[in-house]
Amino acid sequence: MGFLKYTVNECIEQKLIDYTDPLFASFQIWAMAHGLTTLYVKGSYLGLDMTKEQAEEFILRSWANFLDRIKA
Repeated sequence: MGFLKYTVNECIEQKLIDYTDPLFASFQIWAMAHGLTTLYVKGSYLGLDMTKEQAEEFILRSWANFLDRIKA
């Protein structure tokens, strides 16, 4: 988590991401990555009648969308 906070702080200082609080940003980024990974690994997508391939596509699209939204 230390490396993530360091990296996020550098991105904030260089105005690469649209956050002001490095701890909040680190928590949100970590939670997003953790959540998507857990949904995939645990097979939670099966409850939505999704195939593995659909889940993989949605995870990649979700991550790309999140990154687009936090860019400064």
